[in-house]
Amino acid sequence: MFKLIYGNWMQQCTYTFAELAFADVLQKAPKTHTELTEELNLDGIYLKQFLRCITELGFVNFNTSTKAYELTEFGALLSSNHPYSKRAEARLNGAEYRYMPWGHLTSILKNGNGPKYSPTIETGTLDYLQDKPELLEVFHEAMFKIWKTEDDKIVEAFDFSPFKKVMDIGGGKGSFLMKMLEKNNQLEGVVFDLDTTFEDTVLGKDNMISGDFFKEVPDVADLYTMKNVIHNWPEDRTKNILTNVRKAMDSSDGIDTPKDQKRLLIIENILPDDGSGDISNWMSLNFMILVNGQERNKEEYRILGKECGFHLEKIYSTETNREIIEYSLL
Repeated sequence: MFKLIYGNWMQQCTYTFAELAFADVLQKAPKTHTELTEELNLDGIYLKQFLRCITELGFVNFNTSTKAYELTEFGALLSSNHPYSKRAEARLNGAEYRYMPWGHLTSILKNGNGPKYSPTIETGTLDYLQDKPELLEVFHEAMFKIWKTEDDKIVEAFDFSPFKKVMDIGGGKGSFLMKMLEKNNQLEGVVFDLDTTFEDTVLGKDNMISGDFFKEVPDVADLYTMKNVIHNWPEDRTKNILTNVRKAMDSSDGIDTPKDQKRLLIIENILPDDGSGDISNWMSLNFMILVNGQERNKEEYRILGKECGFHLEKIYSTETNREIIEYSLL
């Protein structure tokens, strides 16, 4: 119960440890309190109390002989170069624009959400971050690190062999597209996203189409994918996106695949039908607080698809928390 009541203390210590790159500094060598104060340019009095708490969290050990703080294997997960680094995730989740809205949960439940509670509620996260390059970089890095560990398992769960060309809608820097192409030699593919998303991408020009999925989705593929996209938007804007995808799939101008063979894959966390415990419950509440988005259960996905002109063909489990919802045109 203590951890539930005071969990925000621990979360913010984790965020601060990651944000100030303590693990990166301590990877080089153990440091004393004085050395950390100087190297990180911190207030020594406040740092002393902070070090006690991150020691209790297990990020560092204090060597009573050398009076130095040593990075633990657990704390190393918050370093930048760890193969399974969680630093970007900790920096993302503890950033003010994502952390502070949770403090308004009581008001949101009473009054509904709005910009006075969440700064990303009107624009969505990426638009909000366009003039905040450091925060935007952290967001993309966190997404890349999360997806890097999942993309293989998601791609393995679906048979891509019937398809010629895939468009990953809202695919960011292209990590998911690259994994689909790597595992399926017959596939060609493009990412469809905003211009600014393609800065510093590893994608080639032939793999990028810039645009706004609220306005139009190009008809260039027989397989369309959206991973971790529609949970970021309110219901009306989600339907806007899906309607534009349906229009693209319903066109025969861009690719000669028969319409009944085209598919849309939505990759998301799915809420349990029986209300049981699952990470998707927390994800859904988080997106409701931040952007008025949500996760959905299987029946809600069936209804959502039907309202936008799709038939739910099948749902595929993966070896991740996410599942693949396969839609065809009605």
